[in-house]
Amino acid sequence: MHFETDRLILREWAPLADAQQAFDIYGDPQVTHWLDFPPDQSIHETQGRLQRYLSRSTGDACILAILEKAIDRIIGTLVLVHLPGTDGEPMPEMEIGWHLRQSSWGYGYATEAARPVAAYALTQIPELYAVALPDNRRSVNVMKRLGMTELGLTKKYHGGRELILYRVTATDFQAAESSG
Repeated sequence: MHFETDRLILREWAPLADAQQAFDIYGDPQVTHWLDFPPDQSIHETQGRLQRYLSRSTGDACILAILEKAIDRIIGTLVLVHLPGTDGEPMPEMEIGWHLRQSSWGYGYATEAARPVAAYALTQIPELYAVALPDNRRSVNVMKRLGMTELGLTKKYHGGRELILYRVTATDFQAAESSG
């Protein structure tokens, strides 16, 4: 899959070519604090991560690099996958998510990257979910901008961590897009 917006290109990861830029993201404890894994300790570890991302980008799922056009630099990842359950196995619900390098926080990139992927996904499935740690206000704000509705706290996904769960239907997403 490939998407493009005014400022961004979303494309498949190239594990060897993208490893250094991805390590700048996944080696940063400030970024991985919000995720369910510790920071990568080496570029080799990040290459393995990107290879796993690439292998999971099949069928209805994708994990894409987010490239900022103006600086030709990878600034993050956009995730569209089946939510992993408490045992790590994929559940039926589809999750949209984002991981951005710290220097790219606060510029609207997560929302901009998520919109075309959510629009595409919601032509294929009736609803889309997102989760975040309850105190991750930045991600919660992105979810709200996407027209998502809070469903409360859950321990059903991502190894049983307590997360805040949001959902959007195609109708709600279209309404949010037309109003904003």
